[in-house]
Amino acid sequence: MIKIIPKDSKNIHILVATGNECPSLASIALKNRLFVSGWEMSHTLREIRHNPHKATIAVLFEDNVPMSISLQERCSRVQSFTRKAKRRQGYGSMTFDCVIKYKENEKFYHEYGISGSLDFFHHAKNANKEFSEHYIQE
Repeated sequence: MIKIIPKDSKNIHILVATGNECPSLASIALKNRLFVSGWEMSHTLREIRHNPHKATIAVLFEDNVPMSISLQERCSRVQSFTRKAKRRQGYGSMTFDCVIKYKENEKFYHEYGISGSLDFFHHAKNANKEFSEHYIQE
């Protein structure tokens, strides 16, 4: 598992897991309800928890409390969720950046979720920034 710290933050860190490391982050996300009940992400997290496969998960913690998640599963679909109170603060973009960084050579896709999610993915996919300028890897 990799720990990423955004350079501009003192109380935020992101844990990134791939493959067999994913079940622990999937369990944290499920326990802390980082999903919309009944939607695909909750099912995907349960599947990853019990059957690790080709996936990458990034969970953002603020003061050690999970606030946001992005994951890319084996079919290359990226899903993201951020707690309502923390939306529009860049948390989803940070987890998205981490997932895409560790899947650099793979194509990905997304689906429509809530109002605004298409704008989020369009912005995130077109963000042209250097990962190392914004994050420190521990």
